[in-house]
Amino acid sequence: MPIHFYADPATNSSDPDVRMAYGLRVVSPWGGTVFINLPEHLESMPGTRGIARHHDERDIVWQIEGGGESAHYEAESLSEPGVFFRAEARAEGARVHFLFSIRNETRSRLASIRAMFCHDYGEMTGFPAAQSDNFELAYVTTAGSLTSVADLPVRNRGAPRAWPRCEAAPTTTTGGPRRWAD
Repeated sequence: MPIHFYADPATNSSDPDVRMAYGLRVVSPWGGTVFINLPEHLESMPGTRGIARHHDERDIVWQIEGGGESAHYEAESLSEPGVFFRAEARAEGARVHFLFSIRNETRSRLASIRAMFCHDYGEMTGFPAAQSDNFELAYVTTAGSLTSVADLPVRNRGAPRAWPRCEAAPTTTTGGPRRWAD
């Protein structure tokens, strides 16, 4: 079975913690699905002005085409009228190609854009389950090299495992790691 996409109606929830207005499921040919939130959060600076959040009060925006071989959407920000964002997904063999763009039709300058695109591999064959210790399989760039999240310095290795939060930029100007939260 080739890769295909679908919009999961279970994420059209009135509960903001469950709602994933920009979520898309990717069914893999080797078993399981990846849930991709494109975007999870989209914001502009200064002042961390929200453009899009997974819990935006709208139905799933993805339009599925070609029997699930491609998907796309274009949406206007609910909190920043005049700011539009568009995503496209296309399956090609064993790969998925994504394109994401933002168009500003306001008179306000969006000086800096921050986007978070989240991928949930919890239902993929061979990947760690959701809420499990997958730090050895997750990597970040520190000092120009890939580093396993499991190898990052933390204050308390015995603390309950949760995704570490950086209290500052993850690297200093000398390239060394900064202080990480538990």
